[in-house]
Amino acid sequence: MKITGWFDGAYDSESQIASYGALLKIDGETIWEEHGQAGKGLEMTCNVAEYCGLIALLEEIKRRDLKVVTVHGDSRMVIRQMAGSYKAKRGAYIPYFHRSRELAASMTTALNYQWLPRERNMEADNLSKGLVSNADSKFA
Repeated sequence: MKITGWFDGAYDSESQIASYGALLKIDGETIWEEHGQAGKGLEMTCNVAEYCGLIALLEEIKRRDLKVVTVHGDSRMVIRQMAGSYKAKRGAYIPYFHRSRELAASMTTALNYQWLPRERNMEADNLSKGLVSNADSKFA
């Protein structure tokens, strides 16, 4: 059984809304997906949105108590920070980075982080962009 997770984030500079999308697949079939607003305002960034997508995905992986998951994202920074090859230094995303690391550390799941180009992450990309105008937020 192959379990894969996918996440993405988007930021609309005109509306100043950051949004995210995430999905989980088993053997290529989507079993869960979520999208939402990461927040609104000048402090929002695409990196914040990316991390919100990752947090939503990690929460679902933990809820399901999955044992091995390959996590895909098109943000090199997020993937490399979570894999431990990049340091997180400063920026609006730092609290989200720490939440992601704490969440991952609290799980028994073996997480394998894998970067991929945006064109191979279109499902999560489309989810992240589909809610840019929604006022609901579980992160803000």
